[in-house]
Amino acid sequence: MSFFSCVVPAGCCTAQGEVVRVEAQGCPIALARSGDEVFAMPDECTHEQWPLSDGFLDKVNGRLVLVCALH
Repeated sequence: MSFFSCVVPAGCCTAQGEVVRVEAQGCPIALARSGDEVFAMPDECTHEQWPLSDGFLDKVNGRLVLVCALH
């Protein structure tokens, strides 16, 4: 797995709980906002290869998780 820095595009992922798809160095990335932080992860569910950016943020057992739309 590679790690690299990127800048969140202006106007992107501005709403609390919003999940959007962007590309960084040709890789699809899901960005999710929680409070003042934006989290990034590969935009693909490891179970169904579905875009995680179609999903939503939820609290599970007190932890914030990105839930795949297919689950």
